[in-house]
Amino acid sequence: EKAKTLELYEKILFNVFQDMDRVLQYFTGFLTFILGFFNSIIFQRWWKMRELAGNITESSLNTAMHISVFIVEAPPAEKGGPVALRDARRN
Repeated sequence: EKAKTLELYEKILFNVFQDMDRVLQYFTGFLTFILGFFNSIIFQRWWKMRELAGNITESSLNTAMHISVFIVEAPPAEKGGPVALRDARRN
């Protein structure tokens, strides 16, 4: 009954707002869909960087281990000399 008493411009505005409500509902669904893809891409990039950081850490530990093999201090002569040094490098 209230719609019958509205002026022409008020009826047009009323219909425009109803249509915009439907458009915004579709847009919200579309935006949610697109944000799901965006979230997936961001997570993949984060995971790749996490793997790379782990590889860097592992490589630095391996390098430190290889360098430490050549820096082993020679044991005193009374404790076995070259044989003890060879055994220390194997461990």
